[in-house]
Amino acid sequence: MEAPRTDQDLLKDFAQKSDQAAFTTLVERHLKLVYSVAHRILNGDTHLAEDVSQQVFADLARKSNKLARHQNLPAWLYTSARFAAAKTVRTRARRAKREKASNALLEMTTEPSTDLLWENVKPFIDEAVDSLPDPDKTALILRYYEQQDYHTIGKQIGASPNTARMKVQRALQKLEHSLSKRGITSTSAALATAISANAMTAAPNSLALAIAAQTSQLAIATATSSIIAAAGWPVAATIAIVAIGLNTTPTPAPQPDPATSSLLAEPTITQPPALASVQAPHSPDPIELAYAALDRDAQLLTQMLTKIDEKIARKINAPVNREKTYNFAELDTKPRILKGTPPKYPTSHDGTKVAGSVVVEIVLDKNGIPQSFTTLKATHPDFAESALEALKEWKFDPGSIQGLAVNSRVKLPIKFTPSDEGPNFQDWF
Repeated sequence: MEAPRTDQDLLKDFAQKSDQAAFTTLVERHLKLVYSVAHRILNGDTHLAEDVSQQVFADLARKSNKLARHQNLPAWLYTSARFAAAKTVRTRARRAKREKASNALLEMTTEPSTDLLWENVKPFIDEAVDSLPDPDKTALILRYYEQQDYHTIGKQIGASPNTARMKVQRALQKLEHSLSKRGITSTSAALATAISANAMTAAPNSLALAIAAQTSQLAIATATSSIIAAAGWPVAATIAIVAIGLNTTPTPAPQPDPATSSLLAEPTITQPPALASVQAPHSPDPIELAYAALDRDAQLLTQMLTKIDEKIARKINAPVNREKTYNFAELDTKPRILKGTPPKYPTSHDGTKVAGSVVVEIVLDKNGIPQSFTTLKATHPDFAESALEALKEWKFDPGSIQGLAVNSRVKLPIKFTPSDEGPNFQDWF
């Protein structure tokens, strides 16, 4: 019976004669050892253990000439398997750390705070909402402007509460898409929160009373004019009676004059003598005065709109001043974070385990390089110091106007939250 060939003989035949059968024998002889070591270090991940096993035997093939003289090939395979598996663990840990940091930076650019998001949205929200189809606009306004529940919205639009909910969600998605064309990115949830919290402004209580009083007077005037016109009374008498109807000071009801009563009872009489005394040919008609006031308001509104159009035209046609520092809302394209390490939770606060926040204003030049940092708000100086230290290493894609990169000013809110794994930057707040 022929004795089994040694590892050295098999490896020498492969190295010198390219004997594939010899190498296959080595693999069959030691694969269980290599796979077991890798499987154990990789916590039972069979796919990674298979990858490590292939790496080890590939390395053995590359080094076959040198290792053919090695007297302890199993020991070499054991050590190689352990090192390769450990390297895989480290690589996966580094990749997970990079992905975590990348996700944090991505969330920073897509989930700004409600206040910051509203500041960016505010110049465009009314135009974007008004561009929606009427059914979507109605659903959106009822939900996020007037704070109606879906049951109430469904009644108003003639749909079930569930259908109303879907209409609102579709309208919100359309609004989100419309704003994204203007460089404003956010989630539907953040946009809904920003609109609900900021879109409505409480009107003065006195304004409702004033509008009700004005409407009441116009209604009285209109009703009185209609009654008098139906009775066939002359215009002069109409003016006088309308004026009396609009008088806000209570006056005793006049006693009917017998002559007047008899004259009014005759439909053929067009000019009752008793009403001649109240004719006021030079008194203004309240309805005509109201129309005149509306005409004046329309003229003023037209003038204002003309000025606004001229201002917008001047802004669009004005050359871009590349030396000026523009505010965030003025930019056509907003700055983007290209590279950066999230700020670390201050070690000085590890014992306190308290959350912190910082708002930093950054001035970027037209190359996207930070020129200055200003701490606008910080719950503790240590958080501000950590934020500034990290931000100095960040790189940005600059903002632009009309396709030209410009200097810009942005506000960056940062939240710090303690973690069992150590200091960690969380998200925009």
